[in-house]
Amino acid sequence: INAEYMGNFRTVTALVEDRLEQVHWQDLRVGSVVVLYNKEQVPADLILLATSDSSSGLCYIETSNLDGESSLKTKEALGTHRMLACATPPSPAACEYLRGVTVQCDQPDDDLHRFGAMVTVENTQFVCQLKHSLWRGCTLMNTGWALGVVVYTGMESKLMLNMTVRKIKSSSLRKLTNRYLIGMVFLILVTCILPGVLSALWITSQSPVPCTLR
Repeated sequence: INAEYMGNFRTVTALVEDRLEQVHWQDLRVGSVVVLYNKEQVPADLILLATSDSSSGLCYIETSNLDGESSLKTKEALGTHRMLACATPPSPAACEYLRGVTVQCDQPDDDLHRFGAMVTVENTQFVCQLKHSLWRGCTLMNTGWALGVVVYTGMESKLMLNMTVRKIKSSSLRKLTNRYLIGMVFLILVTCILPGVLSALWITSQSPVPCTLR
C-alpha cells in the first residue's frame, strides 16, 4: 500500500482538454490518454494505441516489477497507430482523433496473461488482445514514445490486484507431517496429565493413617 501511495505522486504526460500536461498518477481516470517516453514507468493499465515506430507500432517493455523477468518483451499497438503516423512525440492536434475513442473491456482481474477489449475509433472497430496492453509497473524501453488509453487504474490495475495476500500453498507431505505433530503433542499431553490426575484421585481415596503423639 505504501508503494501505491508513493506512486500516486509521480507524474506522467497526459492529454488534458486541448493540451499535453504533466499530471499525477492519482489524477488519471479510465479513458485518460497518456504519452510515455523511453525508460518511463507505466502509471496505469493501458491499451497501446501508437508508438514512435510508425511503420509497425511496436515497442519494448521491461516487466521485472510484475513477473521478475528482466528480459525485454515486445508489445504491439492497435491498428490505430496508422492514424497517427509520426516519428516525433504526438502533439495535442495529432491526438484530436482520440476524443471519439470508445473502449469496451473485461472487468478487472489479477490474470497478467489474459485481456480482451473492443476499441472503436471513427466507426472502425479494433479487437484488443494481450499483445496490445501495457500493465502498470512495467517500463518502456528502447522506444522513443508510446501513446495509450487508460483502462484500469489504482487498486483495479493488474499490479495492485496481484499484491493482495494469497493463500499459502502446502504440499501433501507437509500436511501429513503437521497431522503427525499434532497427534504427538496430544499424546504427550495425555501421558503427562492422565497419570497425575489418576495419582491425585488415588491419594484422596486412601484413608488417612492416624498419628499417635508421644
